[in-house]
Amino acid sequence: MCALWCYAITYLALTVAWANATKIEIPAFVKKMKCADCSMNKDCEVKSTGFYCPFVSDRIQIHYNRDGNISTGLGYLADCMVPHYYFYNKQSISHICCFWSPIIGCQQVRNLKAQKAPCDTCANWNWSPDRHHAGCPCQEKEEAVKRKKKKGKEGSGTKRTHFGIVPMILIHVVQQTFATN
Repeated sequence: MCALWCYAITYLALTVAWANATKIEIPAFVKKMKCADCSMNKDCEVKSTGFYCPFVSDRIQIHYNRDGNISTGLGYLADCMVPHYYFYNKQSISHICCFWSPIIGCQQVRNLKAQKAPCDTCANWNWSPDRHHAGCPCQEKEEAVKRKKKKGKEGSGTKRTHFGIVPMILIHVVQQTFATN
């Protein structure tokens, strides 16, 4: 019985030690930022990878390292940042930055103290290389176009139905009024 208790205590101690050893500390500057919920940009199809920050002071904070993924220490920000991008001076951004890739789509990282910017600030719809771009180079996904066309057809049919019913009701009311006189 004593051997079983010793085994259980040793197992628990090793489990706690292993869990504490594998914990990754999130840097303080990362805790000043968060990923915005950009699910509204789900129809944005991106075929390239990059980032854009409206403010130059934020833009110079972010660098790219093609040789290795330095962004692994970014904790929860890794969900909305493209791999290989990192904060060069280990300082948080002051406003927002947009990140995009075919895998993550169009995402936004923002400073917690900054005024909330809508996610469509990042989405640059119908992007073309001829124009200056300021955000994710979005092209509308094919299924989104089909969904909008289908919704438009359904809506127009409903309008036609209402357009036909209203005059019929009006004619019926007029007939009933004259019939009772």
